[in-house]
Amino acid sequence: MNSLESRLRPSRIWYAVGVALIVAGVVGGPFWLVRNLIPLSSSGESFLAPCEITFSLESPGRYVLWHEAETFFEGTWYSSSPELPHGTTIKVLNHQRGDELILTSSLGTTESVGRATKHSICSFWVEKAGEYTIEISGLESPRVFSLRESIAKTVLLTLIQGGMIFLMGGLGGAGLIVYTALKRNKTKERLELHRG
Repeated sequence: MNSLESRLRPSRIWYAVGVALIVAGVVGGPFWLVRNLIPLSSSGESFLAPCEITFSLESPGRYVLWHEAETFFEGTWYSSSPELPHGTTIKVLNHQRGDELILTSSLGTTESVGRATKHSICSFWVEKAGEYTIEISGLESPRVFSLRESIAKTVLLTLIQGGMIFLMGGLGGAGLIVYTALKRNKTKERLELHRG
């Protein structure tokens, strides 16, 4: 290494740090998304319908009912059309008040993990923790459904966090590389001026 190079500041090590930050952002952002979103798709409790099944819901909030059109459940593979047959009836009953909850048609969200696919059917709002009964009738053959608390806020937060990791790593690393190059260039010009 020549004497000029040894006196240049900041050190070339900062290029490596910048590249490491870029790699951390490019890899870390998607890794964060996969690590946090994949487990969410398998959350909830699956059950077979037609049925009348009672759930003990532990917290207030919005709950989503899913039709698992392609899924493995209790040792059997179930495969059916994503659409429910005409005449299918779904009710959710509140045990505390003895009334029927209002069901809101979902936006038709689909989730797939491997060969398994499920489609959101409807959602309902639970004001208090307690027991709620889901009644599903009018099906021509057994189908798998599942119930879980809405994860929309969690998904949004995870997407923002993953994006921040990606941007902070990528832009931070690129910025550090540019800053290092500019500072080294200025130092080199100043040293050459003094030497000349």
